[in-house]
Amino acid sequence: GGEHLLVLGSGRLLDLPLEAVAGRYARVTLVDWVHGRPARRRAARCKNVVLHEVDITGCAASLLGLRQVPPLVHVTAVANPAPFLSGLPAPDATVSLNLASQLPILPIQRLQALGAGRATCDAYGRALIAAHLDTLAALPGRVAAIFDVERLYTYVDGARETESSVHGLALPAPVRTWRWSLAPNGEIDRRFSMDLAVNAWDDWAAVWPLPSA
Repeated sequence: GGEHLLVLGSGRLLDLPLEAVAGRYARVTLVDWVHGRPARRRAARCKNVVLHEVDITGCAASLLGLRQVPPLVHVTAVANPAPFLSGLPAPDATVSLNLASQLPILPIQRLQALGAGRATCDAYGRALIAAHLDTLAALPGRVAAIFDVERLYTYVDGARETESSVHGLALPAPVRTWRWSLAPNGEIDRRFSMDLAVNAWDDWAAVWPLPSA
């Protein structure tokens, strides 16, 4: 509990016990690019909950107007928390909720449309996620980070395959980890099911950035 809880990546509120946390903080600010009607209705029932819609990456909108693949320096603006903190009171607790691995999805789709290859897209994805994690470490108060780090595919023939959902970014050891059955067999493809390996850290500034080798 406390004065102000900041939730980054609140989405459809499927992963946040909103009513419980709203009863423990004077203000709860939910931050995402878009809040749909169900989330808006639920938030409206809690008088101390504020919705804040902004592109947390800070670069998605500018990508739409590009005609060629930008250099990686294009993501440096993401490391500045001002885009999503502007006008908000300082939080005394923050949660980045199932967000970090999602940040590169739309920017990478745009890069692919511009002809970028796998290596470029992975480098861009790592930079976007790392910039977000840098921002989290610089925020005031206690910061928790929760996000998936790996996708696990199980095929109908029994074969298994894993894929980094953070584009190979090196991360600290988590406090907790669990498997999320995101798509049972047939939901997105008849050939496989997909689980996510999710990691959680309860004091992000204490573990990031990683020590230099």
